[in-house]
Amino acid sequence: MQRKLRYLTWQEFDDAVEHIANQFKGKATQIYGMPRGGLCLAVALSHKMEIPLISVDVTTFKDFNPNNVLWVDDVVETGLTLSGFGYPNMYFACWFLNTKVFKNICFKESLKENEWLVFPWEDKTKAIKDMKQYEISRK
Repeated sequence: MQRKLRYLTWQEFDDAVEHIANQFKGKATQIYGMPRGGLCLAVALSHKMEIPLISVDVTTFKDFNPNNVLWVDDVVETGLTLSGFGYPNMYFACWFLNTKVFKNICFKESLKENEWLVFPWEDKTKAIKDMKQYEISRK
């Protein structure tokens, strides 16, 4: 399957931040961003919502209190990353979601099967190389 590159803008990012922040206003008291892509979204949400960004060792969950934490990522494609996060009173959000796989999460847009997303913070000159490496890793 040949994917089409979709170059996202900072305005689209700002719109996603606004959308997610509105969903969790008065609910979340902390934000965790999944390293790499989730961190950009988490930092922007932390500023917008005026709540702290937290750092967690996800391999041990040492000193982790999941109450009222908003867990964010740029894309949820398979749901595998979320598999270790089954805490009550924890919220989940992403910019793009594969709704065929995962449904209980706040998102801004559905992930289209034939698109390769290039986020505003990514190196646009490496987008095709990144896409090809990803496709090889999935075989």
